[in-house]
This record gives sequence, structure tokens and C-alpha cells, in this order.
Amino acid sequence: MTVKEMVLKRGWKILKFSECIEHINTGLNPRKNFTLGTGDIKYITAKNLTKFGTVDFSKCDFIDERAKSIIHRRSNIEVGDILFSSRAPIGHCHLIKNEPNDFDIGESIFAIRVNREVVLPAYMCLYLASDYYVEAASLHTTGSIIVEIRIGDLMNTEIIVPPMEIQNKIADCLERIDRNLELNRMINDNLQHQLKLMYDYWFTQFDFPDENGKPYRASGGAMVWNEQLKRDIPSGWQVKAIGDLITFDRGISYSTKTISDKGTPMVNLASFTPIGEYKPEGIKYYTGEYSLEKILSPFDLVMCNTQQTAIDYKKDIIGRSLLIPDIFDGDIVSSHHVTQIKPYNKLLKCYLHYLFNTDYFHKYIASHTNGTNILGLLFYGVEEFCIPIPDDDTLGKFDTLVLNSEKIKSTILKENQVLISLRDWLLPMLMNGQATISD
Repeated sequence: MTVKEMVLKRGWKILKFSECIEHINTGLNPRKNFTLGTGDIKYITAKNLTKFGTVDFSKCDFIDERAKSIIHRRSNIEVGDILFSSRAPIGHCHLIKNEPNDFDIGESIFAIRVNREVVLPAYMCLYLASDYYVEAASLHTTGSIIVEIRIGDLMNTEIIVPPMEIQNKIADCLERIDRNLELNRMINDNLQHQLKLMYDYWFTQFDFPDENGKPYRASGGAMVWNEQLKRDIPSGWQVKAIGDLITFDRGISYSTKTISDKGTPMVNLASFTPIGEYKPEGIKYYTGEYSLEKILSPFDLVMCNTQQTAIDYKKDIIGRSLLIPDIFDGDIVSSHHVTQIKPYNKLLKCYLHYLFNTDYFHKYIASHTNGTNILGLLFYGVEEFCIPIPDDDTLGKFDTLVLNSEKIKSTILKENQVLISLRDWLLPMLMNGQATISD
């Protein structure tokens, strides 16, 4: 029995997309209408919608109030609308749950307002994001370089519509998983935020704990002028160039033929965020050969050495670092876009990681790149950068705090992997009636 026969036999409906909505709008691209990069209102395009129903604001452009008013005349987005990526990756969705005062959308996003007498917005959003629907919708895409789906073609796709009671149960079940995922992400984000504040407090303001546990500088700790840095630093600290403190090793060169959906996890460009955090959905899997020295271990320090976006130091990941999370079974490797940083003194690792992700280091390193289409990091810029070196006792305390937090974050990332796997398995099963939810 086909899915269609099984669904109809249970009394569910199969409707055209056009029968499930009130209207569909798009956003607006700049052209001669407005300018990107001004103001503080977020400008969302298809690249900002994620597989998990969220919006990744970390790489979005910005617009001003005038531009938003121009866009809004066309997009007309409001609470309850579904944002749908019309360009590859097709089908990433987001349900607007709060007033969209601080963002608007580009032409690569459809704003869908459903007919609530037929389908619930939460159910429709989940359905449109399901692999089952995305696979069907992909049959209607056009374009070779930029793959997209047009509104007219979208209207003719089919939607499986169960009774409202079943829609509610499906939406509630999957939203519980999504709430757990979001809570876990918030916990990890908070841990990262607290550690960044601690780095600033200890190593920028120099109020690390003294021998009595009190903030060093605020408690009268001795400070001495350093001519090299042109600033006061704690007495007894040294100043060295990073190149005197580390060795480094670039990752593996690979081709598309050696990348698959199974194999050895490979940290790559897409694994980084502009704030130095690991991005789970960015992982690749490598099927080629590699030597023992290319194997990474949990909590090893790696740096991105290649440009991902237009070279805007606030958005790009070049020069950003991350600590490899402890979420993989077996070996881990990195691509040639990633360089492993190996401090001679292991206690420097976490200190360097947070240093590399400061805005002042990232602004500095943005001027040490070369290339035409894609910029690469000139590593001598990293090597020549001079930093104050804390004593081993202070480094050790910070290292312990960071690694304990990284272990907690890794545990949460593992839990999210399980939840995502459950969600990906459950979603199509519920949508096509192969699984049901009991009371």
C-alpha cells in the first residue's frame, strides 16, 4: 500500500498547497530600493534559516527603519506566518512566534500565512520542513547554479492534512523535542557567555583571583608598564609572540569524492561560527586516507584559516578558533581549511582559544590575509602577535574551568544529537500516518 493510499484510508486528506494557505508573500532584495549594512534591523535570507526551525542571526545583514518599511509593504510578515527558504537548501522553515519588529526578509524567503480552518501553522511548518515534503518539493525546483522553487510550482505540491486533533498532537509532540533542543542550546550559549566574561575579567581587566582569592588588580596587585604592549600588565607576567609558544599543523586536503554521509568526522569551514563555537550541522565525513598525526582529540584547539564570507571581521570566521567537542566515536580529522594549534605549554590552550575569539584579535588578523576570490590566513600574522603570559597557576585555574564547561557542553551536544535523530525519524512517520500518538 502506498503512503497516499494509507493516508486516505485513514480518513486524512491530501490537499494542494494552495488549498492550505490564505496567501504567500516574499521579501525584497536591495537593488535600488535600499542599502544593506546600515541600521540595526536584521535582514534575513535563505542562508539564515536552519534545518532545526530556528533563525541563525550570526551572519545576517542589517537594514534601517526605512528599508524595513519598504520591505514590509511586500512581505507583510506577522506572528503565525511561516518563513520558507525558496532557494537551496529548499524547505528550511521558521514559524514566527513573536512580533517581527527587529527583522524582515529577502526575496529568497516565502512568507506563508495558512488557512487556519484547514491547517495549523505549527503543523504546516513541521510538514514543510520534513524530508518527506522537501523531497517531493525538490521535484519542482528550477535552476542549475541557484536551485529554487517558484510560488506557482509550490502551489501545486501536495500536503497531507490530518484532522485538527491529530495536527495538534503531532505539533505538540515535536515541539516538545524542539523545546528541549532550544533549552540545551541556551544552556551551552550561557556557559560560553560566562566563560567569555571570565576571560575578559581575568585577562583584560587583570582581576583574576590572587593568592587570597580576591581580584588581583582591584585588590592592589602590582602592575608594571610593558613597553612592547604599551600598557600595564601584572608583575611577573612575561610578554611573548604567539609563534614562540606554539606549533601548528594544517588539516587534510580533500576532494568531493572523499566526502560522504558516513566516514571519519572532518571539522571544516562550516563547523565554525563567527563567535568561535562549534556548529554541529556543519560536520563533513571523510572517506580518504590519513596519517596518525592528522588525528584530532577531544578539546584540541583548531583555527579556521580560510575566508567563508566577504571579509568583514565581525562576521567572518577566518582566524576564529574552537575546541573540538567530545561527541565523536573514533577518529576525528580536519580539512585543509583548518589548522591545529599546539601550545608547548598545554595550560595555554584555553587561554589562547578565548584570545583568538576576541574582537581585537579578529580585527587585527583580518589584515593578515591574501587571495583573490577566497582569502586565506597569512599565519605569520598569528605568530607575530604579542601577548601577556599569565603564571601557570592562573592558567591552570582557567584551563580547569573551561575544560569542565566544555565537557558539560559536549554532553549536551550528544543529547541534542539523540533528540535530532529522534525528531528526524519521527517527523515523516507522523506526517504520513505510519506512526500515531496515543493519549
